Amino acid sequence: MNVLPNAPLRPRPILCLVLLLLIATASGCGEQEASGQTKDDKGPTVKVAKIIERDDVITSRYYVGDVEASERVEIRARVLGVLEEVLFEDGTDVEEGQLLFVIEKQQYEARLAGATALLAGAENTLKEAEDRVRRGRAAGTAISEEDLATRITQRDVAKASVDEAAASVRDAKINLGYTEIRSPIKGQIGRRLIDRGNLVGVDGNTLLTTVVNRQPIEVYFEVSGPVIDRFQRMKNEMRKKMIEQGKSTEDRDLESWNVVAEGKLKGETGYPHKGKLDYVDFEIDRMTGTAKVRAVFENKDDLIYSGADFNVRLPSPDSQTAMLIHEEAIGTNTQGRFIYVVVPEAEIDGKVMKNVVETRQIEVGGMFQGMRIVAGRKLEHDGPQEKREKLEPGEAYIVEGLQRVRPGISVEMLPFDKVESSDVSAPPQASVNPPPPQS
Repeated sequence: MNVLPNAPLRPRPILCLVLLLLIATASGCGEQEASGQTKDDKGPTVKVAKIIERDDVITSRYYVGDVEASERVEIRARVLGVLEEVLFEDGTDVEEGQLLFVIEKQQYEARLAGATALLAGAENTLKEAEDRVRRGRAAGTAISEEDLATRITQRDVAKASVDEAAASVRDAKINLGYTEIRSPIKGQIGRRLIDRGNLVGVDGNTLLTTVVNRQPIEVYFEVSGPVIDRFQRMKNEMRKKMIEQGKSTEDRDLESWNVVAEGKLKGETGYPHKGKLDYVDFEIDRMTGTAKVRAVFENKDDLIYSGADFNVRLPSPDSQTAMLIHEEAIGTNTQGRFIYVVVPEAEIDGKVMKNVVETRQIEVGGMFQGMRIVAGRKLEHDGPQEKREKLEPGEAYIVEGLQRVRPGISVEMLPFDKVESSDVSAPPQASVNPPPPQS
């Protein structure tokens, strides 16, 4: 067979047809991938819920508390001596005035006896000096003025000696009293730090044990300046009402501070511990913009203790209107938090499409009955009236299937049926969270 080396090759008709079909198919797939759906495609299936608006929402602010006993006393030996008796069991409850320790008394009883004797001698000397002054004045001109002046001086010196001796007696009694150490408060006593038989008071006031009172218990935490302002306004409003009711100044001071506090220990469900604020620091730290406040809890079960991991919730005193969505619907982009809202129809590239996805930027608040409080993002350059991005009650938003959608495409919707958060008609609970972040 003869072959012409430079003869051009002619494409076969079948091969050309196959190539054209492949190119057309690839072009069609590219267009479908670019748009995310074809003309006949209804779009990805997602589950949606409706934005709910309620007017009985209770918001709260959350803080980490520093727990301290309402009273804490260090029991110390205030005199030198051998510890003779320890009259309590470690960790038990003690009453105010209960005898805890006894230090040897003999040396202090002896000092008291000596001081008492010196006082008696000084009193006798004073009595004799006063008699001499009295006789001198009665003698009239029988004694010289100089002699009378001497007798008066001796009387004054004797009186000073009595005062000095009396002070020594009081000091001896005080030191003798220190040999019996009693609890100054009611509470729980710690372990003994010194065993009986040891010498105490050698290097000053020896620490023997500690007594704390945890009923009530105090919890300190930091709050921001705006929150302090709100508390103060509440306090002033309450005082105004009590003035109108004719209550006294003392009653107003006792009752006007009426901010409820709720607390929980690590591992507890909800906020079972109830208390109230009773103190706000009178200065706000310029560096942090916060002030220290104190909440007091009754702690009847004695579960809260110093140093415990304790969280505080301050529920708002009044309910407010807010919009609620499911937590799972919230996403994050470069502008912050957002949700996908499905509008009934929209015009995309000159075509009217049904069930179109839109992005709505939101501000996120706390939780209420298992749902998240949200609001449309505050818009910049909003003028004198506050304006926010559109977010309407009843709008459908995507809860499941967020990864399959993007703004501008149509979707097929199914209802979201999360059981634990479907009952939004239940009575409101004070279970919301920190304030929404500032935009």
